Amino acid sequence: MRPRVRVAPFDAGGPTVRWTSGDVPQKKQADLVLSAEIDMSLHVPAETRSSSMWSGGTSIEFKGTCQIGGTISLVLWEPLSNQRLWSKSVDIPVESTDCTVPPGSEESVGIQFTNKVSRAIEKAFPVIMRTFEKYFSPEEMALVKQQSKELREKKVY
Repeated sequence: MRPRVRVAPFDAGGPTVRWTSGDVPQKKQADLVLSAEIDMSLHVPAETRSSSMWSGGTSIEFKGTCQIGGTISLVLWEPLSNQRLWSKSVDIPVESTDCTVPPGSEESVGIQFTNKVSRAIEKAFPVIMRTFEKYFSPEEMALVKQQSKELREKKVY
């Protein structure tokens, strides 16, 4: 049995549901399915590779600024028909961060670089979530839920 949460006036299932699978009983219990579609762009400085005579290995480094941006869309679906009922998109605010990583092995430079990019994403996340909060008006969600009910009645599930 998967946990169910009741947040008036909607039901939600979890923790991980594959809505494209044939789990029809769970689909019948859910009012709507919310999914996020993320289109992220990352502009990074060119990497520099050099070989060392002394260590016999290759060294990598990054020098410069990374920019992260893109778009996130929230989509509400009717779970049985997988019909898209509502969609809102928000631009990911462009975040710039210093991505300079000193020379090192590919693994250590990769970890340091990923950490720097992750911090830029973490800075953008609260802004994105505050923007999405504005989109979820109870009145609009009630209308979408009503559309979902009407669609189910037409399809006779």
